Amino acid sequence: MFLIWGSRLILLSEPHKSHRVGETSRLEVSELVDTGKSPTFEPRCKLLSQVASSLNRKPKCQARLITETGILGLRIVSLDVPTRVSVGREALLKCAYDLEGDLLYSVKWYKDDIEFFRYVPSDRPPGQYFEVNGIRVDMLRSVNGSVFIRGMDAASEGTYKCEVSADAPSFQTIFAEKMIRVDSGSSSQLRTSGVAWALVATIGCLTSLLRWHAT
Repeated sequence: MFLIWGSRLILLSEPHKSHRVGETSRLEVSELVDTGKSPTFEPRCKLLSQVASSLNRKPKCQARLITETGILGLRIVSLDVPTRVSVGREALLKCAYDLEGDLLYSVKWYKDDIEFFRYVPSDRPPGQYFEVNGIRVDMLRSVNGSVFIRGMDAASEGTYKCEVSADAPSFQTIFAEKMIRVDSGSSSQLRTSGVAWALVATIGCLTSLLRWHAT
């Protein structure tokens, strides 16, 4: 839904369910700036608050500046997650992000869309682990939003998602995900046996060839 407020175009998104306990759904109010505007334009949350107030809504003040280069704001720079891990091994999950001047509110990790770890700098302690099948987090080695998982097994296989949220005034949220495959011990043993068999067969062929050449 759009609303013309003076010379500005305001985007009003539909209400959504909040992830915070006790917080009610609210209408998000965001400002869209035409791409022809100057990239140095600074969105003002005061304008958005006025619009929300006139609609008897609580403003989220999620302003985005759109330029020829795209949308400026929070972004994930890289997602460092192993694609394959052997059973019993460890896995370190890292999520590098650029807040673009915002303050960090939280970094959350999910496995198959189920949250198992969150890092909120303002909380004490900042790290919190939620029990999920196949996930054993080493809290002492999980710092600043990175996650260290011990004893990977078949249940650990799945899609891992890093979700980063900025604090006020933008409240932007962005995520990236990657699949982790877990190699079972039996598969590893089978591949090792295959390599050993090939080596023995090669040595046997070379021995036969040398004997034939000697005669």
